[in-house]
This record gives sequence, structure tokens and C-alpha cells, in this order.
Amino acid sequence: MNRQTNSRLLTNKVPRATALGSGLLIFVAVFTIFIHAALGETRLGADFYTFWLAGKAMFLEHSSPYSPDVTLQSQAGIYGRSAAAGEDQVAFAYPPFSLLAILPTLWMTFDWAYAFWLALNIVGFLTLLFFLFRPASRPLSLTAILFYPVFICCVTGNFSVLIAGIILLFFGLATRPVKISAEAQVFTALALAWAAAKPQFTWLFTTFILLFVLKQRLYLFLGAYFAGLAGLLALSFAYVPGWVVEWVARIQQYAGYVNSRPVISELLGAFLPGQAALLLGGAILASCSGLTAWFFYRWWKGEMSWLKVLAWVGLATYLFHLHGIAYEQMTFLAPLMLWAGMQERWSVRPSLFFWFGSLAISWLAFTGGLVLASGPHSLAADRSAVLFNAVWVAWLFLSKNGQSTPQAFPGAKATRNNAGEDFQV
Repeated sequence: MNRQTNSRLLTNKVPRATALGSGLLIFVAVFTIFIHAALGETRLGADFYTFWLAGKAMFLEHSSPYSPDVTLQSQAGIYGRSAAAGEDQVAFAYPPFSLLAILPTLWMTFDWAYAFWLALNIVGFLTLLFFLFRPASRPLSLTAILFYPVFICCVTGNFSVLIAGIILLFFGLATRPVKISAEAQVFTALALAWAAAKPQFTWLFTTFILLFVLKQRLYLFLGAYFAGLAGLLALSFAYVPGWVVEWVARIQQYAGYVNSRPVISELLGAFLPGQAALLLGGAILASCSGLTAWFFYRWWKGEMSWLKVLAWVGLATYLFHLHGIAYEQMTFLAPLMLWAGMQERWSVRPSLFFWFGSLAISWLAFTGGLVLASGPHSLAADRSAVLFNAVWVAWLFLSKNGQSTPQAFPGAKATRNNAGEDFQV
């Protein structure tokens, strides 16, 4: 493609992108007004409230977001009192740079800030899926908000949907047959650097992404990622010089009051005595670590599809997540959603089965956790949706129907990506 053709294509795309962006902003504004009116005096968004208070403290008042005063304000706003010793302290437990995501909301009152954040998350996530999915699979994307983890993450205002969206965006762009543009590399790299705000969610995804960009020789992405991460850390130190010590202390407190345990331990503990569950959990951890390294090696050698590895990464991340609350299930739902969007049409039986099966089971698991809330198996029931995802991952690896998928995403005519790999699952 010559320079003149490139210039003509760019000239044609800019007005369309501007119109689309303007339309989405108007829709978000209207949706924000609707949400604000619908909620009235009702106040939701406990996680967002904590972020909002911490952000105001850091950016507007130039104080630490980890200060006891901020925590007490958060407790008063959510509980109407100070939290008891055994309760979730609803204290800010992220790196300071995470608060950049909510910066525009800090000059709003909370009711408007929450309505805007909720509208932005819903519209942003559904729009992202709509444009990443192949046209024939787009009807599925419109139902993504119905998954319980997506729904509850949007309602609470947690960052998990945003981070899952960043991972989806990277793979949606980087696995197209045409090379990812310089602008897209920089944008996704900076977004991934910010996503380090939730290391327990992103660490294995980030490892795979960095290997992916090394294999594709996307050196601009690597430079932008590490420069962005350095900039975010510098910003954190500029606003909160002692943030590392405060953050580590807060993480230790958080692990205590939420009784953090790996999800696999909670699942095994429902059926096995403590010692047996511990030993089996350790064996599974060792096995999964070995399998992860083996899958990475096979993918690097061109013997395994990137999508299979991504599905495994999502599953393994959740199984060993130290606090498997519902919205952390985005770790294993994101690869499933990406796979569904790659199908030739939304109505193929495997796609329908695993998409709507996962949707139904996400609510069944939540309901089971509520029903058993006072019993010893409540956590296992709440986390049990991961077992259905394990069935999907196994099918992906073993089924002949899952061995090949045509053109992955819309707008591409070739069937091989810029790393020379066939699109396969």
C-alpha cells in the first residue's frame, strides 16, 4: 500500500471516528442523566466510593489516600458507621496511579460521579466488544452486561471490567492479520501499564502479552509500556512519597480482614479436610506452574495457538487468585468472550452453549453463595463458576471442532496474523 493510499484511507477514517466518538460521548452523557434520575436517593458503588474519596484526597487535598481519615470517611459513607474489626474495612488498597482512571469524576458530587462512571463502564465495555467481535457474532456482545461478574463489577464501580477491556483490546488488535499500528501500540501499552494497578489480576496476562510483543517484535509497545509504568510510578511518588510502605501495609491488612485464600483452596476445602486440601492444592499449583511454562514454550515454538494459551492464563489466574470475589471472574470470562467474538456466526452450537451456559452459571453460583451464606460451602459455591470455564478450556484444547477458526476479527482478509500464525483455537 503506497503513501498516497494510506493518506486517503486516513482522511476517510478520521471524520467517521470523530463522528462515532462524539456520538458515544453524547450517549454516555444522556445515559448518565438517566442513571442519576433512576437512582434518586439510592447510593450504590461501594468500590467506586472508596476510589472517589481516595482520589479527592490525593489529587485535590494533596494527602495520602491510605490515611485513616479517608478510610473512616469511606466506612461512614458505606456502613453509616465505623467498620467492626471483622468487617471489610472498605479502605483504599491500590497503587496511587490507579486513581488516574477516575480523575474526571473528582470535581463532581458523588451522585453524578457514580452515574457517569457506571454509564462509562457499561457503554465502553459493550462498545468495545461490539467492535472487536466479527459482525456475525455481534449479537452476543450486547448480552455481555448480563453476566453476573460484569454486572456486579459495573454496579460496584470496580476496575476489573476496565482491565479486562484493556486485555481484550490488546489481543483484538494485535492478532489481526495486519500489523498493529504505532498509535494502537502506544495506547494499549500505556493502558496495560495502568492495569498493573491490579497485579493479582494482570500479572500472568502481562507476562503473556510481553512475550507476545517480543515474538512479534513490537518494540514500540515494549518501550511505551515500560516508559508508561515508570511515569505512573513517578507520579505516585510525587503525590504520595511513602506510598510503597503504606500500600504494602494496607495489602497485609486487607488480606487479613477478607481472609484471603486462593480460589483453589476454597474449592478443595469444601470437600476435603484442611491438611488434605492444602497438600492437593500445593500439588495442583506445581502442576499448573509447569503446564503454564510448557504452554508458553509450545506457543513460542508455533505449536500452540495464542488463544489456547490465553484461555489457560485466564483460568489459572483465577484458580490461584487470593480473593475470588465475583468481579475477579473477569479473568476467565475475558478469553471466553474473545473466543465467542471470533466465531463465524453467533448461533453456532459451541458458542451458544458456552456463552449462555457461562452466563447462567454465573448467576447460579452467586445464588448458591447467597443460599449457603451461613454454611461452610458458601465460598466454594460462589467460586464454582470457574469449573464450567474449565470445561470450556478443556474443550478448546481437545475438541476437533475447536482446532480451527477462520478470520478472527472484522476488517481483515488474510487468515494469518503478523506473527505468521494461523488463527486457531
